[in-house]
Amino acid sequence: MKKIFSMLLCLVLVVSVVPGGFCADGVLISAAPDDGVSGAIGKVIQWYKGYEAPFSAWDVIVLESVGNVDQRSNNDYLKKWVEVANEISSAEQNYKLYMPLLPLLAAGQNPDYYVAAEGEDIISLLGNSQGENGSFGDYIGDSFFAIVALEKSRPSAYNTENAKKYLLSQQCPDGGYNYYSGAAEGDVDMTGMALLALACYRGDERVEAAIDKAVAFLYGKLNDNNGYTSPWNDAENICSLATAISGLTAVDETENEKYAAMCERLLTYQETDGGFPSDASSTGSDWYGSYQALLALGDMLRGYSWTEELSWENTVDQINSLYKDKDNISDDMAGYVAAANQYGFMTGYEDGQFAPQILLKRSELAAILVKFMGIEAKVSGSYLDVASGAWYAAAITTAAENKWILPDRNMLDPNGVVTCGDVAVAISAIENQDKSSVDVEELMKQYIEAGIFTSEAKPSDEISRESAARIFVVAYNG
Repeated sequence: MKKIFSMLLCLVLVVSVVPGGFCADGVLISAAPDDGVSGAIGKVIQWYKGYEAPFSAWDVIVLESVGNVDQRSNNDYLKKWVEVANEISSAEQNYKLYMPLLPLLAAGQNPDYYVAAEGEDIISLLGNSQGENGSFGDYIGDSFFAIVALEKSRPSAYNTENAKKYLLSQQCPDGGYNYYSGAAEGDVDMTGMALLALACYRGDERVEAAIDKAVAFLYGKLNDNNGYTSPWNDAENICSLATAISGLTAVDETENEKYAAMCERLLTYQETDGGFPSDASSTGSDWYGSYQALLALGDMLRGYSWTEELSWENTVDQINSLYKDKDNISDDMAGYVAAANQYGFMTGYEDGQFAPQILLKRSELAAILVKFMGIEAKVSGSYLDVASGAWYAAAITTAAENKWILPDRNMLDPNGVVTCGDVAVAISAIENQDKSSVDVEELMKQYIEAGIFTSEAKPSDEISRESAARIFVVAYNG
């Protein structure tokens, strides 16, 4: 359907948080060689400006983490990721869904505004992809980042206890983590990533013990140069060093002398063009080394992990907690109720309740439609059952004037219950479809296919208030 408002997903307006690196409008300020970490960050950003490969989700994440986003990381980019997430198979779903979530959160955008296939939001889809063993797929790295994405978006969307047990069960005897389940020895990169997920569960004694072992593993693997030697080519691996720094930052190791030495070592590998190589045997900067180094540099400057920057202004739980009857909101409708509140077309009653299970009245539908369209409601016309002083008088007569709500014998039935057919007619009127002959059955088929109604919906079905939130959020984003 025609989109009434554009999504507020602008990643092209940049606010700087890195002193000496760039200013508030996103224009790079050249950093002097002795600017230390902030100077190094500025140089990597400069390197990004000449980077011509396709922009990835990780590029959005790392540039947002240091407060600078290239013009290529824009609305179309993020929409592309959401579209991909809607079309993938369930076998690939965990990877494809945490990758849209992480850049959305890095940009401070509410992922609940994005509705995936079958009307389910991408957070719920990711949460539902959790296996019985607590994991999010066969590759352990997917579980690390899925946990981070869910913890920073909607922790109630998955089984946290099972996820903890899975993380703890995957720790190797030497304290590290490996790509492969049951491995005897840990890997530096995987252990650094594991700490990002373990950090989400600080305070749990089991997790704290696992963190201590993982930290000891990372420090124990350092070579004499305070870096990590690759097992593949005996060269020092910059990606491993950066990933370890990020993991250690996440568990508050920033005051440790070994951590400080690792940070100093990382800075020595910056190339003259501002980028970083993947390992000491590489000839010049590359993407893997540069994006991972930038992520670590941001952590070094802030003193806390980039994962702590993942958020948006109002979470679902925060928004819905405004309602006294929030516990009555169905779990699968919580995101839609919150989004409807943020869009401004359903914000609850004056007594502080949302009344999610109460059936929607025609007067309320009219109020939603007026807000949905963003127009000013004015009393127009005269109807037998609409008192001029009624709270809904302006909204319902405006809706009737626009043929969003159809009168019957000069009455609008403001207290009547809304059906799916009523909403289908209203949406078709908003789309300016021909009203000379309305075939509600055909409209329903059309809107079921568009995801506005669920597949089992019938024209005569009555609509609850939380169902109305879902319908209009989907239509709003359609």
